[in-house]
Amino acid sequence: MVTPSPPPATRTLWVPPALLLISASLAKFSQPLPFLAELANYGLNLPALLEGLLALALPALEMALGLALLLGLRRGAALGSLALLAAFTLGIILALPAGYLHRCGCLGPEAVNPELALVKNAAALLLLGAGFLPSRRSAPPGNPSGAFALVAGGVWGGPLVLPLWLLALGLAAHRGRDHLLAFLAGLALGLGLRLAGFPLLTLVAAGTAVYFFSPRPALRSARAALPLGAAVLILTTAGFLWPSAPAAEPPLLRTGQPWPPELTDSPAPSRGGRLYLLLQPDCEECRDWLPQAAALARLPETPPLHGLIPRGSLSPAQYAARENLPFPVRAVDSRAFAPAARRTPLLVWVRDDTVRHIFPEGSLPPASSLRERMDRHAP
Repeated sequence: MVTPSPPPATRTLWVPPALLLISASLAKFSQPLPFLAELANYGLNLPALLEGLLALALPALEMALGLALLLGLRRGAALGSLALLAAFTLGIILALPAGYLHRCGCLGPEAVNPELALVKNAAALLLLGAGFLPSRRSAPPGNPSGAFALVAGGVWGGPLVLPLWLLALGLAAHRGRDHLLAFLAGLALGLGLRLAGFPLLTLVAAGTAVYFFSPRPALRSARAALPLGAAVLILTTAGFLWPSAPAAEPPLLRTGQPWPPELTDSPAPSRGGRLYLLLQPDCEECRDWLPQAAALARLPETPPLHGLIPRGSLSPAQYAARENLPFPVRAVDSRAFAPAARRTPLLVWVRDDTVRHIFPEGSLPPASSLRERMDRHAP
């Protein structure tokens, strides 16, 4: 049996992009809705079913490529990662001129502005390309188990850490004790970084350091199993019990529930219902979306569009005149507005005094698909 030769040293440059793909995949899987909401801002104009499938397929592809890169430093995985990151980068570049993309959605719920996403992707593409350069030296042995566990523990805390325990048992059965102990050490570090509130990009840097610099020989000792397992168990428990920020108030708007009287701007809604657009006068995202709102207001055979702003120093008439809005605007109690719209703009379809559909926050649907989405949620 011929033992395969170790890869050249330059291929270890693929480790940071691999961990970036893995962390992005885990973040999207843990909270898929933020990424699904941002997909609409890329101007793809896909049916809702295809958007949902894409929101699941992309993180699955990221995970497959990231693991193939991390575990084998394979050229095919690097080429696939280059193509995927190049497509992501092109999508951001094409979406930026429209002014609708304020968060890339690439790291799930973590807010990353498009400019930072371009820098991040450019660095990853550079490392992937440099990994193809020849080298006379062989790649040193790394610690992929510990690096993956750190990133996974940092992204998946609380109840989501339980699948990682199952993975640790699988490593113990198939890869040997040293891989298990390296995994437990990385998982303990990742859980600690999560509890400390470090962002995902910090996890990628820490995971890279673990891959190259963790003391693998020291982790071969059976004596390390007990303290490492205890540390992970303690940090797992802390993830459940750690004092968190006070829970936000429940949302005021819910599909299928009555339209809140605090937001009622007219005692007699029109027969076909209304589209309510919740706006903040000082919101830059809202201003970027106002041309799209004007296009929605002019659509035939759709409910009339009404804007709602919180009552403040700027009157509805002043706001409508300043922005040259072709639809009426009314001010409502700011204490009711805040729990109703945590991110604006927010479009809501109301019919028979009932919330029929709440569109993704921070964006507006394309005019071509508005009627289709409303029909899907018609009573």
